[in-house]
Amino acid sequence: MGYSKNDGWTDQFGSRKSDLEKVPVTGRVWDWANPELKQVVENKSGRLDMDQLAIDEDALEAGWDVTYNINAKHPYTAGELAALQRLQDKYPDQFTVNRL
Repeated sequence: MGYSKNDGWTDQFGSRKSDLEKVPVTGRVWDWANPELKQVVENKSGRLDMDQLAIDEDALEAGWDVTYNINAKHPYTAGELAALQRLQDKYPDQFTVNRL
């Protein structure tokens, strides 16, 4: 997906003790993050976790950018799509959804 440790990206961001001072919200692990750019990424091949989305909104409120890379072939529910759209509408310059 283009996220490289050589470019400042950290995988499983929030899972290591060394991440804890940098994470925008404790208790959440993102697939990728670039703390210097204040960006986190979540890759989803299936259903969305609404609890994660709620925490991600806290990260957005803290000034971080959040990207969701979702499976274009997965049949997301109307509720899941509405939750993504709500965040895109509320944080248009910070919350991105890529359908891959």
